[in-house]
Amino acid sequence: MERKLRVTPGRRPEVVVSAASAAGSPQFSAGENENPYEILGISSLDGFDQVKIAYKRKRKDAECSCNWEYLVKLERAYDMVMMDHLLNRKKGVAYGSIQVSKDIRFADYQPIVPWGPRYSRSTVKDLQINMAISAAFIMCISTLGHADWKPLQFLCFAYFYRILEKLKSTESPIAPIYNEYGEVEGRGVHMAKRVLRSLGLVIGSILAATLVSE
Repeated sequence: MERKLRVTPGRRPEVVVSAASAAGSPQFSAGENENPYEILGISSLDGFDQVKIAYKRKRKDAECSCNWEYLVKLERAYDMVMMDHLLNRKKGVAYGSIQVSKDIRFADYQPIVPWGPRYSRSTVKDLQINMAISAAFIMCISTLGHADWKPLQFLCFAYFYRILEKLKSTESPIAPIYNEYGEVEGRGVHMAKRVLRSLGLVIGSILAATLVSE
C-alpha cells in the first residue's frame, strides 16, 4: 500500500491511501534513487519497533517545520520499508539477508495464556551446563554422606539464576517507553515477574521431588 499526501495551502496535509504496491524495490520510482532507509535515518538491520519510532519522530519534525516535500518522501519511504519487511517475513528472512528457522518466523504469535509456560528448545550448551551443575552437587552430597541443606541451597540458587536468564532471553522484545524523567516505565514490573516465575519453578520442582520421594 502506498500513501500520498494532498497539500493544501494553510492546512495540514491529508494522507490518501492508494492500492499501489511498493513490491519491495529499493527505489521509489524511475528516476528517484533515494534510499528509504536513509530518509528514515535507520539501517536495514533495524526491527519494526525502531522503524516506527524513527518514522513518528521524523514525521512530527516535518509537520512542525511545515516541510511538506520531505513529508511526502517520508511517507513513501515508510511504505517502502514496511513492504520490504513484509516480503522478507513471508520469505523467512528476519533482517537483511539473515535466514531464520521456521520456529522464529512465528515467534510473535501470542499464546492463549500469556503468563503460562512456553516450550523452549534448549541448546546443547545449556544441557551441558545444567548436567555439570547437577553432577557437581550430586558428588558433593555423596561425599558428605547425607543430604546437607547447604548444597541444596547453592543448587537452588544456581538453577534460579539459570532460569532467570533463560526467561530474560526468551521474552519477546518490548519497545521502551520513557517517562518525563527519562526512565523506562515498567522495567521493575517485568523484572519482578521474571523473579516470581523463576522462584515458582524452582520451589515447585523441589516440592514435586519431595512428594515423589515420599
